[in-house]
Amino acid sequence: MTRTPQDCFSNHGEALNAGDLPRLLEDYTEDAVLMTHDGVFEGRDAIRGFFSAALSALPDVKFTFGSATFAGDALLLRWSASSPQGRIDDAVDTFVFSDGMIRLQTASFSVVPA
Repeated sequence: MTRTPQDCFSNHGEALNAGDLPRLLEDYTEDAVLMTHDGVFEGRDAIRGFFSAALSALPDVKFTFGSATFAGDALLLRWSASSPQGRIDDAVDTFVFSDGMIRLQTASFSVVPA
């Protein structure tokens, strides 16, 4: 049975807060694309590099998910994060899901150093 976008995102959020990179990457299709202000990351290996660097820059980070608006296979999400090294207060991501996995994600946020 294919996961719903809501199921996929629920797992995604739990994996992020656990810092579980392998579990997090299971949510992405092999050819997924992540678009950020730092560039475009194509495929799981590139996405792994992005999240590895992000989680290293904000150790012990905790994510808080605000409004999540689902429409079909799409999600618009507002979120924030805090770490001893800094915080993110203004994040907005979009997700497009395919067969219960993330096919496309855009992320817009600013890190405020501690």
